[in-house]
Amino acid sequence: MTLSNKIMLTLLILTVICSVGFVLYKEHQMTVQAEEINKSVVEFRQLANDIARSQAQYATKSDIDNFAKQNGIELDAVRKDLSTLGATVAGINQITVVSGGQHQTNAPSTTITPGDNTPPTPTVNCNGKQIPCPDLFGFLHNTQHIDLFEKFADANVPLASVAFEAWHNNPWSYTVYSRTYKITNILGHDTNDRHYVYNKMIVNSNGKDYPVKITNAEFKEEYPTPSFTLFNPRLYIGTDGGMGLSDVKGEFTPNVGIAISSYGSSLVTPDWSFAHIGLGYNVVGQRPTIQISPAQYNIGKHIPLMKNVFIGPTVGSDFSGHIVVGGGIRVGL
Repeated sequence: MTLSNKIMLTLLILTVICSVGFVLYKEHQMTVQAEEINKSVVEFRQLANDIARSQAQYATKSDIDNFAKQNGIELDAVRKDLSTLGATVAGINQITVVSGGQHQTNAPSTTITPGDNTPPTPTVNCNGKQIPCPDLFGFLHNTQHIDLFEKFADANVPLASVAFEAWHNNPWSYTVYSRTYKITNILGHDTNDRHYVYNKMIVNSNGKDYPVKITNAEFKEEYPTPSFTLFNPRLYIGTDGGMGLSDVKGEFTPNVGIAISSYGSSLVTPDWSFAHIGLGYNVVGQRPTIQISPAQYNIGKHIPLMKNVFIGPTVGSDFSGHIVVGGGIRVGL
């Protein structure tokens, strides 16, 4: 083996070591970030125009299951439906709105409206004197009650109770029940980063829960727009095949390298990656080589179970001036 080949082989070994180190470092960095994220909580916040930001934090699957169970939601039904869409549960969000209750006795009428065509009060003769008729309907002896309900599509939720006592100057008494409106949203997502939303509403009135049928639910998601990212480094392992220019013969070159830039709607699974450079080893010529590729296309986006598989043109060269032009396939790590 010549000195140049030894140098190239050494560089190849160093590149592999550095690549493995890079992967281990990224894994460690992701682990540290995950631990920091798990400990962090985005606080609930009121914004302008009565917009509220939900408190947010990461949770385990069992935490989400328990949260759903406590709020009367069967996640198994949601997971079953999501599976038909190729999606899974991503998170759960709950909105709570509290309506304060009221209680008032001996309240005056808000308004008094004379009745239309009210007949005169009939009288009877009592010992030669005309007196009003007796209380035929018991209005002067009994409190009149009426219960009010908030009517939904499939539930009548108690709203208030009103009482009327005709013998008082301020005849009204009423109780408006304190109500809590809970809307729970379950967020699902699939492998294409599309999201799905499931909703359930419960109204708690006078201490009792009333599940309410949702009439309509609509979710609009902004379609991811592809963009170019100048610095999105990623480690790749692949193999190239080509034809030598100085010595015309086929060549097969396993290699490892890094791409610098990318284009697509996702940084994790880009449509294109650019500026590939790495080290490989020509199996036929038995010499280390530097591999360069201007652009690689992600065919994994069109193949099930393969998200980051790239193909594209490559050029390889060693220190002896042997150049191999061809193409290759790479897997992003």
